[in-house]
Amino acid sequence: MLLMLVAPALAIALCTFGVGALMGAIRVLRRGDATPGRATTLAVVAVGSTGAFLLLATTYPALLINTLLRALTPDVALPEGQVVPLDLPATAGSAAATLLGVTLGLALTWLLFRVAQRDRMVGLALLLLTVTMFVALGVAGALAAVLVAPDTVAPGVDRSRVTVPPGFRVQRLVTDLQRPTVVRFGPDGRLYVGVHTVVGSAGAAGDDFAGEIISFAVTAGRAADRRVFASGLGLVTGLAFRGDDLYVSHAFIADQRGEVVALRDTTGDGAADESRPILRDLLAGHYLWHHNQQLAFGPDGRLYLGQGGTSDHGPEREPLGGTILVADPDGSNVRVFARGFRNPFGLAFTGRGELLVTDNGPDAFAGDAAWTTLGAPVDELNLVLPGEHYGYPEAFGFPPPSSATRPPIAIWPPHRAPAGITIYAAAQFPADYRDNAFVVLFLPGELHRVVLHRDAAGAFQWAEVQEFAAGLRLPADVTVAPDGSLVVTEFGRGTILAISAAG
Repeated sequence: MLLMLVAPALAIALCTFGVGALMGAIRVLRRGDATPGRATTLAVVAVGSTGAFLLLATTYPALLINTLLRALTPDVALPEGQVVPLDLPATAGSAAATLLGVTLGLALTWLLFRVAQRDRMVGLALLLLTVTMFVALGVAGALAAVLVAPDTVAPGVDRSRVTVPPGFRVQRLVTDLQRPTVVRFGPDGRLYVGVHTVVGSAGAAGDDFAGEIISFAVTAGRAADRRVFASGLGLVTGLAFRGDDLYVSHAFIADQRGEVVALRDTTGDGAADESRPILRDLLAGHYLWHHNQQLAFGPDGRLYLGQGGTSDHGPEREPLGGTILVADPDGSNVRVFARGFRNPFGLAFTGRGELLVTDNGPDAFAGDAAWTTLGAPVDELNLVLPGEHYGYPEAFGFPPPSSATRPPIAIWPPHRAPAGITIYAAAQFPADYRDNAFVVLFLPGELHRVVLHRDAAGAFQWAEVQEFAAGLRLPADVTVAPDGSLVVTEFGRGTILAISAAG
């Protein structure tokens, strides 16, 4: 907890100093004798302060701070793969960090200019030295990202090699796909993948897509026999098999319309020739990437579907926005199973019938002064119970004590975008991996293992998040193959890869 307070406060303090130093230097220059030497010094200070501000507004100093804290306090519990994010728009979610940081930054600026009033050249030299030190901090943080802390590289930093724990290996099953998102294995053992091509622009909702489902035969870690199972779809966001029927959740972004259809290959030629509408007129594209999302069949045989909200952080004006829907397999008896999800990308059932749902926190609070009651805009993993509310748009992350909403069982820093999820029930991995959840984080390009700790009776107690794979390029979904390996889609590389135990 102290770590999550001190590091953002330090970032805000340094940025406050950068702005204060810049403004103070300009003021001194305007009212003082602008000799060439003094003008040059102040210009360097101004440029250095601006550079310090820009550097310190990135996540690079967080990498250095995180690395130093790991080295100095190795016994501190810091979840693997979770650095201290210095994401300034989101940092406002901590009032204590903001107040502490601003106070420290202003105090440092005042101290330096007090020295400058007594001995102007000494003060300017000290100011220049301090700015140089802060710029060096940003550069050192960037070097730490590459050399010291490869497990904590900020989102957007490309790592060319996928890393996994010792005892596991990675191989690419499929390459050269167009933006693969969801992936599932069918009862025939084939691998089914939703892919997309951009066909136009839907304005504020983003690009529109033409979607297809492609299948592959996978044998001995190799994918072959590529076939187009279905085409003419929108953005494919979910796949689930029920017998020989492939249920597909997809969205037409420009029309702001989503649907679920059931496809079947009745002739055995590997292409769907029968399509039945299951759910129509679902919410799609009212807010970027918020659509009807992943779907799954529960132990009760009913169909469960994630439905994204229609805004970033409210208000939610659509009765079905931000919900988990449940329906009979033919699409009848549709009802809201649970509410309060901003954008529930992935959902999966454990072997005990528990429903786990990933949810993406707000992109920004857009100047909303109510952030103190809304909580931190983190990303979430929720254990979903019928009839319960999980926060959106009233609260995010852990709700205040007075709230009637349920808290998540695990969280990630803002803007990690947890997407697909699967429950590991195979035997290839070590025994302690069974009943674990695996979640892909779209933006940092990681696959996280979520250990579900239980009591002696098997009831869920708490969740432990661990980084399992890194260096992925925009991973969107994960599933378990018939041989027990994990299969992950890389939206950014257009590939499908398999992670297996190296035995």
